[in-house]
Amino acid sequence: MVYRRKNIELSDHIGKNILNKVIKYPVSGDITLKVGEPLMLQLFCREEYAFVEGPVVELSKKRPVTKEDILRQMHKTGTVPFELENFEVNMEEDCFLPMSVLKTVRQKGFSLLKERFVDQLHYIDEKEMLDLVAIAQSAPGAIAVNGAIVLGYKMAGILGIIVCVIGTIIPPIVIISVIAYFYKIFITNKIISAMLLGMRAGIGAIIVSVVYDMALSVMDEHQGRNILIMIVSFVLNYFFNINIMYIILGCILLAIIDLVMRRKKA
Repeated sequence: MVYRRKNIELSDHIGKNILNKVIKYPVSGDITLKVGEPLMLQLFCREEYAFVEGPVVELSKKRPVTKEDILRQMHKTGTVPFELENFEVNMEEDCFLPMSVLKTVRQKGFSLLKERFVDQLHYIDEKEMLDLVAIAQSAPGAIAVNGAIVLGYKMAGILGIIVCVIGTIIPPIVIISVIAYFYKIFITNKIISAMLLGMRAGIGAIIVSVVYDMALSVMDEHQGRNILIMIVSFVLNYFFNINIMYIILGCILLAIIDLVMRRKKA
């Protein structure tokens, strides 16, 4: 059994008020309705699978159930950490099934998936991942390795750290070693040079996208203080060339002061 330790104070003043929205994992699946046969629902999320067999589908005497009715009901995921994507409805004509039955089947399917996906496997949620990223960025060393350490420990303790670090460092070591060995050949090859130039442009676009998404998450909090800190940090680093470590330490100090003030009020 692995016990996870969490520094509550550090988590509060690093990750608090950054992102409140609930993460939704994409789910695919299908539902099958045939008159005289049980309803069958299948849901897939990553490598996890849930199957629910419902009551026997009846022949419609008045208004048959439609695909739109089923899709509307199945997309009502509510507070569960899933959202339905790529869902197929396989049904015969003139099928009838009460909406209450569809609701029950849907709830049972997502409950089974949640029990396996969240309660048993304990996959990390978005807020906790944001905490770990903040810690990884603040600590000395490569962000990828730091992130692998904290994430590996959270998932599987010391063994998780070893596996995550090895998985993080081996691919770049192999790639960089090959590139370094053939560097002279690569650098004089016009095709390779063009590829490297394109890679630089692509990486720049990815960084811009990540920064944009993180900025939106801060703004979604509707807290002027966080937005102001973000803007001031950017101005200090970009226009005044202030070392990023001083900015991080300043933000940590502000968070600690805010934590102390809130505790005094409480």
